[in-house]
Order: sequence, then structure tokens, then C-alpha cells
Amino acid sequence: MLKLFFVIATFMVLVKSEITVKWFCEETNSMGNCSTLPKITDWLQTLSDNIDSDRFTDVNFCPFDITERHGKCMWSYIQSCYWHISDVERNIFFSYLPRTEIAKTYCIEGRDYKDEFRVHAACTKSMYKSGDEWRIHSVNQEVEFGLIPTKTDDFEKCYIYQKFWQSQSLWIREQCGKKTEKFSRQVLRHMWPIMGLLNLCGEELTADGYFES
Repeated sequence: MLKLFFVIATFMVLVKSEITVKWFCEETNSMGNCSTLPKITDWLQTLSDNIDSDRFTDVNFCPFDITERHGKCMWSYIQSCYWHISDVERNIFFSYLPRTEIAKTYCIEGRDYKDEFRVHAACTKSMYKSGDEWRIHSVNQEVEFGLIPTKTDDFEKCYIYQKFWQSQSLWIREQCGKKTEKFSRQVLRHMWPIMGLLNLCGEELTADGYFES
């Protein structure tokens, strides 16, 4: 497990490297180099920034469509960067990829997902007092985990990751209500590295972002 923790921690720092190989995700019209993973918070922010335009349909704001598109971006990353990441890293990503081909099953035609998303985004923006109301989630976890002393044992690290996820969800519920909390759990459970770290700790999350009992 220690080796896998090291791999995930390494990917939190790789954004500063100079790997130039590109990946492109048609699903979200996003791209990057192999040192930069696709982030679901970037896709959420793009949706939020364009919510008052006709660029995206109501279904695009369904949480299952959001996670499906992110899953396809992760596949694009792995395919484009296959020879530039190690076997261990590939196994981690294959193990924790979001499911694809689920939007058609779970997203309801005619439901006003855009208005629901608008409510969630407005409250999140109010909570953090930030124009980047979704990207702030990624920043928060990177800051929080970056403050963990290097000598901290794995058991204590797992406790920190669990408390981070629980505290974040509880705060959203207190500030924005149960519906926004549920939406946030559904989409933010796919954030990296919290997704991989919780799995390594044996704390898998359900589709709604709760710890499996």
C-alpha cells in the first residue's frame, strides 16, 4: 500500500513536469499533457461558466452524464499516455475509472437538470466566495493533503482522507441542503486523488458518494 500511496502522491506533483505528449478529450473539449490528469472539477466549472448559454443541453447537467463524460476523458488520457505512465499507475487508473454508458439509463429526459445545477452552483459559490466554485474543491484537497507530514503512517493518513470527505459533505449539507450535498457527492467522488486514496484505504464510495458499510 505504501508504494501505491507514493504513486498517487507523485501524481499530485506531476503538473510541474515538462512532459509534452498531449491527450485530447472530445467529450469535454479538453486537453493536456501526460503530467496533467483530466479533472472532473474543470468540467463542472465549464458547465457552470456556460449555464446561461445554449452550448449544453439539460441532460449535460445530469450528474451521471457529468461523470460519464469524465470517465471517457480518463480513458482518453490512458490511451494517449499509455507508454508514458508506469504499469502501477495504469493499474490504479483502470481500477478507479468512473463508469461509462450510464447516462442513458439514469438521466431522465425532460428533467430540468440545468436549473438544478444552477441552484447547486450558486450555493457552492456562496460557500466559498469564489468564481471558480467547482475548481476550489480540487484546490482544497491538494492543500489539505499537502500539509500531511511525510512521516505520518498509513492508518492516520486514511483517517485524514475519510474525515476530509465527511467534513466537506457535512458542510455542503449544512450550507446548501440535502439535494446539493447529494449532487456534490455524486460528482466529486470522482475527484483525483481523493478517489484513489479512499480506495487504497479500503473505503470505497457508493454511486451516491457514501462510504460502503
